[in-house]
Amino acid sequence: MALMTTVVVMAQAPDRMSYQAVLRDAGNNLLTNKSVSMRISVLQGNAFGSAVYVETHSLSTNSNGLVTVEIGSGTPSTGSFASINWANGPYFIKTETDPNAGTSYSISGTSQLLSVPYALSAKKAESVSNMKLDDLTDVNAASPASNQVLSWNGSAWSPATLSGGSGSYFAGTGLTLNGTTFSAQTTTALWNANQLQGRGLSTATPSNGQFLQWNGSVWAPATVSTGSNYTAGTGLDLSGNTFSAQNTSAIWNANQLQGFGLSTATPTTGQTLQWNGSVWAPANVSGGSSQWTTTGSNIYYNTGRVGIGTSSPAHPFHLNSSTTVSSGTTYYGALMNITGGSTSTNTYEGLRVNNTSAGDGSHVGIQGVVSGTSTQFNVGVRGTSSGSTLLNRGVQGATSGTATYNQAVFGRADGRGDSSGTSDNTGVFGYALNNQDYNYGVAAAATNASGGTAYGLYAYGSPVDYAGYFDGDVNITGTLTNPSDMKLKKNVTDMGSSISKLMLLDVKRYEYLSSEQAGINLPRGFQFGFMAQDMERLFPELVKQQIQKRPSMNGEKFDRIEYKAINYIGLVPVLTKAIQEQQTQIDELKKQLEAISLQLKKLEEQK
Repeated sequence: MALMTTVVVMAQAPDRMSYQAVLRDAGNNLLTNKSVSMRISVLQGNAFGSAVYVETHSLSTNSNGLVTVEIGSGTPSTGSFASINWANGPYFIKTETDPNAGTSYSISGTSQLLSVPYALSAKKAESVSNMKLDDLTDVNAASPASNQVLSWNGSAWSPATLSGGSGSYFAGTGLTLNGTTFSAQTTTALWNANQLQGRGLSTATPSNGQFLQWNGSVWAPATVSTGSNYTAGTGLDLSGNTFSAQNTSAIWNANQLQGFGLSTATPTTGQTLQWNGSVWAPANVSGGSSQWTTTGSNIYYNTGRVGIGTSSPAHPFHLNSSTTVSSGTTYYGALMNITGGSTSTNTYEGLRVNNTSAGDGSHVGIQGVVSGTSTQFNVGVRGTSSGSTLLNRGVQGATSGTATYNQAVFGRADGRGDSSGTSDNTGVFGYALNNQDYNYGVAAAATNASGGTAYGLYAYGSPVDYAGYFDGDVNITGTLTNPSDMKLKKNVTDMGSSISKLMLLDVKRYEYLSSEQAGINLPRGFQFGFMAQDMERLFPELVKQQIQKRPSMNGEKFDRIEYKAINYIGLVPVLTKAIQEQQTQIDELKKQLEAISLQLKKLEEQK
């Protein structure tokens, strides 16, 4: 809500009044140098009287929040300022302001014109000085009788007696007089009504405690049929004339539970309510006391097996669940939640399984098995982590001990596929995205403080398969080596001449197809190299048929791609052999050149 302080200054003719106001917002701050709109109404009779004149203005406040306006110079929407009869007061000025210069007027105020602008009234009277009724052409000058008034007879004003009596009329308690019209102040609680919403009220005198009751003709005093006043007792609430049970309070001596009867038999210690086919009745638990032991707020069971969803548990805790849920619903065979936590030194584990059994055989802490038939995903173990500002790990594996082989995380995929030629098995799949700095699908690191050999990543493939396949650029900061030990080789022979074959190879400049066109990630920009088909005709050992299919992450279908690839590293020995052949030819040419030079020298000496 905004505030406004007003000052009205009377002016002489012409017909207008000066008006000033200081505008403030809801925080009592001045609205300075701001465009505003204002609606001004002149009310007759009282602060809520009818408007005899309404006008609007578009204004601006000054640096002090002051706005100045001349009433009578705005855009009128109701009545005429010049036609206001200021002698027929009192009058009130109502101002409404929109601080946003619109028509949503949120700042308003009403003040009485205590010094009515009689300058305007006097202006009208300047022309009637010493005027007589005979001077008015529409007044009958016949001699009036006592208490008569001038009344319009249809053609002129003439003396007449008011019907029903004589004298002046005033608005008393509960009434408002506007001109010659009396109106009831219907919002004031002072009427001695004889009707309620148009229905009659009996004139009978009521007695204490009675109510108004409709008797078919009128509202008449009546006593409630019980003759008593009602109050809410134990276990009840009373709101108006409505009683309600306090059904959350343990105070009811119930004889039913959900509509099923309760036996009246007296229970003994340790008994429970058991349904006997007719009613809930006290009974001893069949089979004796519970196998569970209670200590404080703890309950435990040290022997036997516990089954949920099965009557023949095969394990210490056997959970069996079979259900059908609607589409799009996530269903958990078991759900464990941990909430809270207060310090960074604590560890909170939703599920922990310790397997400390001894003896031969395999020991597994957690094993996830999914074998249901589905057209969607089957996931044996899934880990999801979020919320940390330091490090989130969806799945973490760790090993320790003196075992010969330790594997923190092991992945194995073993399936026949769907015979489509595009299915695949992925033992471990890593996928990273959306980090604004770096994303690593799989990161591997290894160190060995004991002096052994450490492999950050080890991959194995059969002789006809690939140990690794990179669909994109590969960067190596260390040394790339191939096994070349003599003990690893057999059928060792001399290569023979290569320079003649190399001379038949065309070196090309080219660009690869885009990744979208080729289906694989290929280098960008111009490249230098050979065509695999040309190389295959001359050095078939250096060309290999490649078969690639991108692994599926979320069930996507990727087509298999086949193409020829060149073993450029294997080309190094061929080039070396060619250099050797060239060097042999160079050495032979040098010898021939030396012999020719010697012969020329001898010829020169013989001259």
